[in-house]
Amino acid sequence: MITTPPFHAYTAPLQNSLALRIGLPTYIMPRFHQDTFIRALQEHSITRFAAVPPILMSLSENASKENLSSVRLIYTAGANCSDSIQQALYEKLPQKARIENVYGMSEVGWALSWQESRRDDSGSVGSPVPGAAAR
Repeated sequence: MITTPPFHAYTAPLQNSLALRIGLPTYIMPRFHQDTFIRALQEHSITRFAAVPPILMSLSENASKENLSSVRLIYTAGANCSDSIQQALYEKLPQKARIENVYGMSEVGWALSWQESRRDDSGSVGSPVPGAAAR
């Protein structure tokens, strides 16, 4: 599910390229409304979504475990998702669900980082892919 503007460098690869390339059903919200978002998660059994930290903060404070039961992966960028938000959200997510901080600036984050198989609860800004150097 996409809740950020389609022209943003963080959203464009997900909405405009990846969804079409791999044939992934994608639900696009014209703007974020918490109740509509939570209802869509449940109604469509959404497993992955991209959101900025303020949306994750809202979910960590207001969503229930039942609301988030289908979620397996959350991509977040635009700013670092703090450890406290991650921990609060992990308490409501299924055990195998992960929050993936897209490393670096939004414009290059997708090229430098990608999902890991392990859950990262360190509050880090993410990990670069093998072969990429960061400082």
